[in-house]
Amino acid sequence: VVCAKETGENTLVKLSYDPDVAATPQQELTVYSLEEDAGMRRLIARFQKQNPDIYVNYQIGLSGEDGVTASDALRMLNTEILAGDGPDVLMLDGISVDTYIEKGLLTDLTTVLANIQEQDGVLAQIAETYRQEDGSIPAVPCKFYIPAICGDPETLDAIDGLASLEQLAAQEGVFTSDGMLMLPERLYPLLVGTWSREDGTLDAEALQEYIQTVQQIWKTYEANASEKIRENIAGWEESEDFILAQLPDYGAALSGSSFDLLGGNAKAEIGMLTGMYDYAELTSVNRQTPCEVRQANLGAEDVFVPYETLGVLSNAKTPEAAETFVCYALSEEGQMADVETAFPVNETALNRVVSEPFFRDGEFSMASSNQETGEAITLICYWPDKDQQEELLAMAGRLSTRVDLNRIPRQTVLEETRKCMKGDESADEAVNAIMQKINLYLAE
Repeated sequence: VVCAKETGENTLVKLSYDPDVAATPQQELTVYSLEEDAGMRRLIARFQKQNPDIYVNYQIGLSGEDGVTASDALRMLNTEILAGDGPDVLMLDGISVDTYIEKGLLTDLTTVLANIQEQDGVLAQIAETYRQEDGSIPAVPCKFYIPAICGDPETLDAIDGLASLEQLAAQEGVFTSDGMLMLPERLYPLLVGTWSREDGTLDAEALQEYIQTVQQIWKTYEANASEKIRENIAGWEESEDFILAQLPDYGAALSGSSFDLLGGNAKAEIGMLTGMYDYAELTSVNRQTPCEVRQANLGAEDVFVPYETLGVLSNAKTPEAAETFVCYALSEEGQMADVETAFPVNETALNRVVSEPFFRDGEFSMASSNQETGEAITLICYWPDKDQQEELLAMAGRLSTRVDLNRIPRQTVLEETRKCMKGDESADEAVNAIMQKINLYLAE
């Protein structure tokens, strides 16, 4: 029988009868995520293959088809949890992990994580990022993203804090118009930790500094923009809402910067390393023009963004099956279910993802053209060499500062920052609006 795999490929499968396998699953496990996640679907498909006695019911809060907002979805989720009708496993991406921990809604996963540590090893500073003072670990990120900067080494050397971005923004050709137009989204993961408190409240002074900095960098860039750049800005603004709606919570992947760096449209970009394809593209750019990838330490040091953060509800209907699922998600096999998205916290899986190529050198290439000259640009991709692999692993080993991208605060801050950036309101007005909306959200 020819079957479609969860990766989208077709495979030939031989079916045979196994009398020891139940005809129908004996248990139902409910997994919830705020948004549909392709990686989670692949993980669930593999888990069910290995555990045919457990049926996984994957529930999604935001379908995108019924007008339900993030606030609506979270209210419904919380109501179901309090009534004892909630899911068993929560994928906490975009949701306030600290709130669920504070209310005692999550089970301790210390034993689960200890088993994985013994079997395969884990990046403890990431996997244990939600460890509490009493030693419990109520939530565990399965994977992570790395905020980074990339580009010409000389230009990267000049980036030393936010003030240096304004100086570089005044120089033509350092940043692209797209990069500057998405500056609030690109900087948010780097700086949200400077104004967010553990109780969900915000430091108004630090928040205002972020908003004013974004506004000033943009004004400087716009004031020094060429006529061609001004045309690009005007064209971008016509489809701004659509572009921003497509952006993931982490802002923008650095792989999208490859052609701008290769074609000379940019000397530096800020964004997110979302996996080995990003890194392979950028190290391949370095074969044609100088390009380095470095951690982006513009706010807090050694920042990482958790991905596929899992928690088991304390009133889960099938707690053993829920822990089995989390254990599988953290195992080498579970982590290898989706090798293209993010980096695994499982140490054995991480070493495999970094060292085992997804493609042969030179077989994968992309083409584009220079925005200014129309000149054709071809990027031939190669897997990172041994030194580049070791550099990435060393970078991952340094990560220690968690940044949670909670959906509602993020949307609120970015919406008001953009108004300020465009001159529609002052930084004071933006901060006041944000504080009022966040306080109302916390009160709910």
